Amino acid sequence: MENAGALSFAKIEAQGFLRDGRVLAMLAAAAISLKAIFVKLAYLAAPVDAITLLTLRMGLVLPVFLWMARGGGLRPRQWAGLLATGVLGFYLSSLFDFIGLHFISSGLERLILFTYPPVVMLIESLWERRPLGRKAWLGMGLAYAGLVLAMGGDLRQAGDPAAIFAGAGWVLLCSLCFAAYSLGSGRMVKSVGPRRMAGMAGSVATLFIFGHFLTVHRVADLAGLPTDLWKWSAAMALVSTLLPIWLTARAMAQIGAGATSAIGTIGPALTIGFSWVILGEPFSWLQLAGLALVVGGVSAGSGRGRSTNRRTVP
Repeated sequence: MENAGALSFAKIEAQGFLRDGRVLAMLAAAAISLKAIFVKLAYLAAPVDAITLLTLRMGLVLPVFLWMARGGGLRPRQWAGLLATGVLGFYLSSLFDFIGLHFISSGLERLILFTYPPVVMLIESLWERRPLGRKAWLGMGLAYAGLVLAMGGDLRQAGDPAAIFAGAGWVLLCSLCFAAYSLGSGRMVKSVGPRRMAGMAGSVATLFIFGHFLTVHRVADLAGLPTDLWKWSAAMALVSTLLPIWLTARAMAQIGAGATSAIGTIGPALTIGFSWVILGEPFSWLQLAGLALVVGGVSAGSGRGRSTNRRTVP
């Protein structure tokens, strides 16, 4: 009886723990941070290209996207918006990210992606012809100074500096695509709702990814892939794609978008920690200094409390 009572108490405590919005936000950040780790592990499991890995990830997620996309008909303008957001946010940004991870460390990749909120602010200011304030420019300057320091850490440890610049360039393209996706998805959410927007944009993007795969590979090529590659692709699909969507939505419902976004700033530090522990990637003081500047610059420039555009990164 005592054991049963202890188990019941532990169950109640666990349920309360998982109802805490702060805990959910931290778990979401951790799940997102593992994405680059899973990509690296998948590349170690088999010498595949980025589009093959992306096809596995999105193919496994597609049934859930189709379920999320259920609902009534859409107007042509809404279809056009979903097409654009899907291609930018789930296809091009993910493809560029996966290509970049061939060349750079997972920690540097996460830092580059983390700088997309200032890019969103810059695009908004140009589109609306509204100048950015001094605080925003200062935050942007600090963030990109941090990226320079972090790249310096990778360059000191790399055998091919050109590969580091190439990889950083691909991930920067990913960040630009995701910034544009964030702006477009904000408008689409108001039009079709967050669930349908994510589901339909993801489904449309998956069709483009499948089409891309079939231009360079055959369907039969998937049959010969090793089990470990499927395992890491499934982990990427479940842990770093679907789980963060659910956790972030629950966290935002409990503590709000601003607090969820503020807690999400631990993401780059988690990725660097995971890459050091799991992948054995080297760690340097330059990376630590770069991390501090990037996180501080993004938080100061975009404003912790009002950063409602922070979404699950690709």
